[in-house]
Amino acid sequence: MTRFFSLLTVFLFTAGFAHAATSKEDLARIQNQLSAKQQQAQRLEQKAGKTEDELDTLRARLVAATREEKESEDRLLDLQAKLDQLQKQEEAQRQALSEQQSKLSGVLAAMMRLSRMPPEVLMLRPEAPVDNLRSAILLRRALPYYAGKAQDLSSNLDRLRETRASIMEKRQDLIEAQKTFGVREERLNALLSERQAWLKATAGQRAEITRQIEVLSLEAKNAKELMSRVASSSLKLPGKKF
Repeated sequence: MTRFFSLLTVFLFTAGFAHAATSKEDLARIQNQLSAKQQQAQRLEQKAGKTEDELDTLRARLVAATREEKESEDRLLDLQAKLDQLQKQEEAQRQALSEQQSKLSGVLAAMMRLSRMPPEVLMLRPEAPVDNLRSAILLRRALPYYAGKAQDLSSNLDRLRETRASIMEKRQDLIEAQKTFGVREERLNALLSERQAWLKATAGQRAEITRQIEVLSLEAKNAKELMSRVASSSLKLPGKKF
């Protein structure tokens, strides 16, 4: 009987030791898997956080680009309004210049006619000589006045043309810049879509890794508890009966 209990004790110790060794190996394997999954989850979370930051930056850049494009469109409208106004002013100046040139031509023609008339012809005109003299004096005085007015109008017209040319150049620059706005917005939208697609694609992967970590953590806990129970039961020897 004593021999039976001795053999039973040896068997229990041996079985417990073998089971404990197996459980220890299982625990080590589970812990290795758990550590690998946790590292993988950490890398994905870091990448996800970085991607979220990139998305915030891209959204801000896209908003800024949209605002800049809107401001450019407003400037274009403003420049176009100025061009229209300058066009009207230029037409008015051109018409006034034409009128002054016509008056100047009339004065010059009258003076030429007077200068070509012999004195005897002037004496025979129905107007009194003093009237003819007064007309000549008035024509001579009118000549520089109309010439000066025409010169001023011509100078104003040149300045208007220069201003209009400068505004047209700015307008063309804005039009060219708007072409780059479209390209930039397309590129930003493409980057935004790419980052969002990555987050969406990895969301399921991250959720699955989290689930696996929970399962492995539970397995590790169960393995530890099993090892603890085996160790406790192996230390208890069966009692002797007399």
